[in-house]
Amino acid sequence: MMKSIGTPLLIILIALLFTSCESGEPSSPQTPEVNGAWLLLDYEDEDINVYERVDALEGDRSGFYFGPAGELLYRNSGWCGTPPLTFWNTEGTWSIEASGTLLLSFSQAEWPPDMRLEIVSLSSIELRCRITSVQ
Repeated sequence: MMKSIGTPLLIILIALLFTSCESGEPSSPQTPEVNGAWLLLDYEDEDINVYERVDALEGDRSGFYFGPAGELLYRNSGWCGTPPLTFWNTEGTWSIEASGTLLLSFSQAEWPPDMRLEIVSLSSIELRCRITSVQ
């Protein structure tokens, strides 16, 4: 009797063990979890920007704040790059355009132009992406 109850119980425990484990791999760009603030950390290759998750947009670094309801703040110093740089935040909206691609829209100004942000990889602390202007 004990053997007939023990085997199914052991199988259930093993199944629960495997289903409760979580992978440490970055989340899939198919369901981006970008909510929060990201500041530019580095450039990788020629076209990939690397951002780190932070508590807030501040200081003299470019970045994004993605709000949960589609609100967007873009922190930038402009296109020139000649010191001294002055950073400011521009309001906009973001939406998922396609799997792993976000559409960033700025309705109030010509700068910055609307952008596409293609997620290359995303983890809880790092975002790697390609950014292109919407033509």
